[in-house]
Amino acid sequence: MFESYANYHNKKYQRHEREMRKRIFNDNYRKVQEHNSKNLKFQMGLNAFSDWTPQELKYLTGTRVSEELPKEALPFPHTLEEINEIIDQLPQNFDLRIEGAVNQVKSKLFNVMV
Repeated sequence: MFESYANYHNKKYQRHEREMRKRIFNDNYRKVQEHNSKNLKFQMGLNAFSDWTPQELKYLTGTRVSEELPKEALPFPHTLEEINEIIDQLPQNFDLRIEGAVNQVKSKLFNVMV
């Protein structure tokens, strides 16, 4: 199974890494099979990250806070005071139907009765 997975996702490993990735994949495969055998409300599956450790996956989903801005990043253009002033100028209510951006909801019940 691991060989098919590695080929399908075009995975290239160094010799020392291959066994570790295979072990991680097999553990994840077992978890997927175990979960899916319970017939719960959702099914799990394998993907290109099935050979990653939880720490590696965390890198994809976690927020990384850095004191330094990347070179291409622009500073936020407003101060908190300016934002509060902008908020104070907003209308209390804003209806996209009145603005013509969306239609009113149509009753399906009415269409059935006609």
